[in-house]
Amino acid sequence: MLNIEGTVLVSGDEEYEKARQNNFAVNAAHLGNENDHDGALPALIVQVSSVEDVQKAVLYASEHKLSVCVRSGGHNWFGSFLRSNSLLLDMSSFDSIDISPHTQTATVGPCAKGQDLNDQAAKYGLCSSTGHCVGVPLGGFLLGGGFGWLFTHFGKAAEAMEVVTIVTADGSIVESTSQEKSETLDKWMWLARGSASAFPGVVVSIQLKLHPLPPILRSRTSFHPISDFEKIVAYLTRVVDDGLMSSKIEVNTLLSCTPPSLFGKEKIIKDPKICVISASGIAESEEEWTNIIGFLDHIPSVPYLPATFADYSSFSGLSNELGAVYPEGWSWACRSYEFDDTSKHEVDFCRIRSVFEQDAPIGLSHVLCVVCPTRPSVKKGAYGDSVLPLFIGTYGSYNNDDAEEKTAALHMQDGIANIVDPFVTKYNPLEHPLDKTTFHKSFGDPEKLLQLRNQCDPYGIFFDPSKANPRD
Repeated sequence: MLNIEGTVLVSGDEEYEKARQNNFAVNAAHLGNENDHDGALPALIVQVSSVEDVQKAVLYASEHKLSVCVRSGGHNWFGSFLRSNSLLLDMSSFDSIDISPHTQTATVGPCAKGQDLNDQAAKYGLCSSTGHCVGVPLGGFLLGGGFGWLFTHFGKAAEAMEVVTIVTADGSIVESTSQEKSETLDKWMWLARGSASAFPGVVVSIQLKLHPLPPILRSRTSFHPISDFEKIVAYLTRVVDDGLMSSKIEVNTLLSCTPPSLFGKEKIIKDPKICVISASGIAESEEEWTNIIGFLDHIPSVPYLPATFADYSSFSGLSNELGAVYPEGWSWACRSYEFDDTSKHEVDFCRIRSVFEQDAPIGLSHVLCVVCPTRPSVKKGAYGDSVLPLFIGTYGSYNNDDAEEKTAALHMQDGIANIVDPFVTKYNPLEHPLDKTTFHKSFGDPEKLLQLRNQCDPYGIFFDPSKANPRD
């Protein structure tokens, strides 16, 4: 048996099932969503406590012909780390955060949480574009490219990675840097920027460049009739196309079930499903803030209530606001899509609204639509060469014990997928099933990714999603 400082669990051990289902915040839809990985049983779950433990575990897996799957924190919507007859490497003890105010960098473990990083960084007037939701660990988030707060301004969060320390398939340690003076990335850094669960190694440490925390960090929220959804999205698209939307604001338009706190408020919001505009932005002054959000005053829709504003001292405050949207104990059917400047005009938002109105279970289900300026990537990695101008995420919520709710959530997913799939430019590998049917549409250059994977892991020690069957 594997001899390490940490803990090794096999099926039948008292703590095995708890460790197998360990995940953060959103309950990861019973570790499987519609992919149903709930029955996947790793041969070993290795809870490592040191880099040496990681090295030993990888070599053990190689010797015993076990595929290695890595779990930073388990926030992955699809439980991609759960595979039968694999060695599941649990990195949950790697959660350190070390801030260097002088260099404006942070060195973090892959299981460090985004909101904890921002809480510590804010003490030095710094911030990081971390995951929107509470409890998102940095490892998987960054390896997937990272749609973080104000990605419209900061770019994909993975672009902030300066140094990545990796345990490779032969148990050796590699340190990859972004090489500021070079126009290209080395193979490991290229892979680290967006290959998600296809990454052929184990990240044990990441050094990130931090950003100065702006004087103003603010949100604006308004609630509208759901029938205005298409008009609102069309208006925002025109604003972007005309170059009138600043990169310093992120505008989310949602089809949503009415929050219980607003339902029937002042006898104004009576509708069970509504449209929500949630904008977050940064500014150096009140004058700049007024200029940045000015276009929102001309939305072609009369809100139920006046827009509300909130100020925050760090991005973790924004994440905490989202906590009520993704409570523990719920399951989610989730898929995400990205569209380029051509395909974004082909999406039928009227049909999307119709499917949501008819099929979305009442509760926490929502469809998220982000229209934004295209932002070229700096030294593009596996995720591609830019932040695309339209993101659509579909999130169907259901109670684990309610089969009817689950059926409705999955039906909503399928209905919207049928509408958008013909026009999708790219699937988001963090919020969409990644398997052999979706792999080649989930990365900027999938052929290069596979080529580099073969160079870095010639014997296929690490799990390869490009060969996985759907619902495998």
